[in-house]
Amino acid sequence: MSSWTDLTREPMIAWNTIKASWSAGWKALEANALASYEAMIVRDPEAFRPSVEAFLTEMQAARENLTRIAAKLGQLPDDERRPFEKQLAYLLDRWRTLAAGVLADAKPSVQGPPVVLIVVGVIVGVAAIAWAVAAYQYAVNLREQTALTEKELDARILASREGRQLPATTLPPQSSGMGMTGWLMLAGVVAAGVFLGPKLLEQVGVKA
Repeated sequence: MSSWTDLTREPMIAWNTIKASWSAGWKALEANALASYEAMIVRDPEAFRPSVEAFLTEMQAARENLTRIAAKLGQLPDDERRPFEKQLAYLLDRWRTLAAGVLADAKPSVQGPPVVLIVVGVIVGVAAIAWAVAAYQYAVNLREQTALTEKELDARILASREGRQLPATTLPPQSSGMGMTGWLMLAGVVAAGVFLGPKLLEQVGVKA
């Protein structure tokens, strides 16, 4: 599986294009995060390292789940496979949408300065750091969705092998974009500094 450094060089995925196609909600989330955290990031980018690492950890786990799901799909009969193929396409799209917030402007660390923060071999700038903070809960949710999808897929593969019939899929309904209600709820949390926590806010000179 490609490392984050490899993904910054991946010619098959145009991260800038993906980011440019963000819905209004995703764009607003980034704008809100920059408005809230840009000055703090510029002042002390190292204080944000745990937040960026946490975001990338969730994204890595989701990506590993997606890789396993894709590898297992062929074990299902065609009629059972189709809902999972649709779900996989949706989850992959969501993963790329979230990853673009970091990777669109990231560079391999071997390319040298200007350096804001180097995390897992990748240089990330102010916008990417702010995005990692703002989109963290979405990454957690994605990791949970991919894990649940894989769990159901495993159950259906086992049932198929044993000749058992399971009820209709419980895969969640799919949405191509982020609902504004969901964004507004998260934006309020971001503005309140909940994701950063009192210790980090104190480090960058803001009282919680």
